Order: sequence, then structure tokens, then C-alpha cells
Amino acid sequence: MKNIIIYLAAVILLTSCFEEKIIVPDGEITTAVAFEVEISQKNIFDLNFRDDAGQPIARIGAEVLTDLPENNGLVLFTAFTDSNGDISTSIHLPSNINTLVLKINHSGTVKYFPLESINGSYELQYIGTL
Repeated sequence: MKNIIIYLAAVILLTSCFEEKIIVPDGEITTAVAFEVEISQKNIFDLNFRDDAGQPIARIGAEVLTDLPENNGLVLFTAFTDSNGDISTSIHLPSNINTLVLKINHSGTVKYFPLESINGSYELQYIGTL
């Protein structure tokens, strides 16, 4: 009797583990579009600053943030423009990040610029007074 109870318990346990079959009336199952498995990608930053006369603005302090500071944006990196007014670098970011914020601090004036990714590339050509 004890063996029969153990056998029945095992059968019930094993049969409850099988997946139920779902019958679809038309025989078609709609699935989601392709799932992206890449969690990070290399992003290239090419930022250029020139004054009103078209001359490079060197040694500008810049920070790239995930969002504005009032929205708790985090600083991803800090850099200074070179003698050509350029900041060029690349970093790996999560694949779902497409919009960043550039914070410029020049002579005590702080300005923010939106940066949009185009195929993993962030570009900004700024001409004017900071």
C-alpha cells in the first residue's frame, strides 16, 4: 500500500510538470519582433567648438551626462577641448541610451546642449559665443 501511494504521488508530481499545449484556431502564432541581445555598444563622441569668427575655442570644460542635473543626471565623463576646439573620444554605453546632455562651463557660464545618437555617434558642431 505504501508503494502505491508513493507511485501515485510521483505520477501526479511528474505529470504536473508537463507544459500544456495551446491550440491556436488558425494555426498561427504571433511573436514579438527580433529581440536585441546586445546590452552595450561603442559610442563615438565628436564635439567641435568655434567662436563667431570660426576660430577654435580651446580648453572648454565639458561634461557628458545621462540627463539634466535637476533630473538626477549622472556624469559619464568630463573632458576639455583641445587646441582645435575638439573633444573626440569613444566609450561603451548601454544600448538603450540614445539621448545625452552636454554641459559646458566656460568663464563661469553654464550651458546645456542635447546630444542625440545617430548609429552610436554623437556629434556637435557649435559656432558662437559661450
